[in-house]
Amino acid sequence: MKTLIFNDKECRILILKNFTSAFRFRKANEMQQKMHMLTTTVSHEMRLPLESVLSICRVLLFATTNKQFIELVKCIQSAAKILLCRVNDLLDSSTMEKGTFTKNLKVFGLAESVAEIV
Repeated sequence: MKTLIFNDKECRILILKNFTSAFRFRKANEMQQKMHMLTTTVSHEMRLPLESVLSICRVLLFATTNKQFIELVKCIQSAAKILLCRVNDLLDSSTMEKGTFTKNLKVFGLAESVAEIV
């Protein structure tokens, strides 16, 4: 609030500023903090259980000869692999935003991947 003298009269003027950019900056900062918390939680709270599920599936596949049981375990294994890939993608996108992403090239069997999808 400013006070001005105009024609020998005191006038008060309210000056409004545009707070849009400050508001957007604050919201972006909050979102960045939330994303960091999410990726930290995902990396610690989800990856280890998923790796455990995959390890147990490998043990079960090695320990049984029942074809129906093997198919069920393979379904669980496939779902866990897909979920683990999504978790890793989320973490990769976080590292890309930070600028610390490094390539991780892997050799994979195309035929096995297609058969697993089918």
